[in-house]
Amino acid sequence: MADTQTEKQWFWYDGTAVQGPCTAKELRRQPGVTATTQVCPAGEEAWVALGDCAELRPPAVPPAVPPVAPPPKRKPVAVPTVANGTITAKPAVAGSTVAAPARMNAGVAGGMTQKTWLVVLLVVLAGGGIWWYWSQRAATGAAVAAAPATDEDEDEDSGEADAAAQLREADNELTNDNLRKAEDICRAVLETWPELAAAHCQLGKVLEKQGRLAEALAAYRNAFARDDKNQEARTAMARVKKLLADEETAPEAEPATDEAETPRTTTSRANTAERRQAQQLLREAQTSTSSALIKKLNKLRTTSTDQKVLEYVNLGLGRIYLVQGKYSKAESALADAVAAGADVATAMQYYSSALETRRAAIPAVKYTRGMSMEQYQTQQDRYTESERKLTKEIYTAKLKCLNKLCPSDRRDLAYYTLLVDCYSGLEEYRKAAQACKRAAALASSESARKRWQRMAEQYEQHAAR
Repeated sequence: MADTQTEKQWFWYDGTAVQGPCTAKELRRQPGVTATTQVCPAGEEAWVALGDCAELRPPAVPPAVPPVAPPPKRKPVAVPTVANGTITAKPAVAGSTVAAPARMNAGVAGGMTQKTWLVVLLVVLAGGGIWWYWSQRAATGAAVAAAPATDEDEDEDSGEADAAAQLREADNELTNDNLRKAEDICRAVLETWPELAAAHCQLGKVLEKQGRLAEALAAYRNAFARDDKNQEARTAMARVKKLLADEETAPEAEPATDEAETPRTTTSRANTAERRQAQQLLREAQTSTSSALIKKLNKLRTTSTDQKVLEYVNLGLGRIYLVQGKYSKAESALADAVAAGADVATAMQYYSSALETRRAAIPAVKYTRGMSMEQYQTQQDRYTESERKLTKEIYTAKLKCLNKLCPSDRRDLAYYTLLVDCYSGLEEYRKAAQACKRAAALASSESARKRWQRMAEQYEQHAAR
């Protein structure tokens, strides 16, 4: 066996750190080392999987050959002979042809009885029956696979493809604001395929954008009833229900009369339409930051005097500016939303939403073949640093906006709750502990005070580490 000092040395990565060096034999004995473990020869920089390295594969072991038992020794068998009319038995010479009938008789007497032959016959018949069954089944399957598709199957496949194509066309028309055409396409699809959940869901989106919320809710319910795993329909139902609840609080229009409409009736109807438009723009701002959407929001903000409309519009603008990193504009828009009636906690939620959106935009680190562990770790450190820097940036802007929206005379328990979240995101745990203590002093119940005190202790322990 070669000396270990002269053998080739190897390093390996156990998931947390580089280990080694050691010989190939010692490497294979290490706990946790598998065929996917990354290894690198000493003096080189290329890392490869252990299973791809021929030098580290264990030597092939030839299969063990079972020993062959020696043939049994033959014993003389008595063979009957005739001498002077008398039958006598003489021992036969081993290996002679005369002893063959005697060996056969001895085999039958030794166990090859009628019962044994019956068992053998049954086994043979059973094996033949099994072979016949599987051969017939294989032939049938091949015939079915080779059979041409029927017209009915082809019609069904082409019909589903046609329905999917029409729904895509309806979605394009919806994007281009051709709402009437999009609705006509959806209803035409439902006339042919009334049980298609995707068609009901697409119709609901069209009706929702038209402001026909009750009809949209019914369409979403039809989609969910036909496909209870349709998460888009489930989410849309909850959203439309909330919009309908908000709409109930809006001023209702005066009932129509034969007389001319009063200015009050006209104003109420205009406000209701503007609120629906503002709600739709706010929903679009959750997924889009386009300049066209910003223009629509700014136009509605300058033309409307309804406070609810201004609340929705400014929340949408705040969300867009936060995603774009324009924190001063976002702070101004959210302040206008709070002035129009929005809750401070609602405005602060858009900072967390923007943080998640911008985190998802950071390119993820991927390990590629040939990349060394040092290069991989460097990229991982850069990703972590980018995420930490973005988090600090968002929470700093959030803290500044919070202090602007809540001056010293309006700092209640809700303010300190949001303040704890800001300091925690900035990893300023001592300040977070102080905010918890102030919240405990403002708590209305003993259990709430104890909860805030426990949180303060936990943050102090974090700060001491």
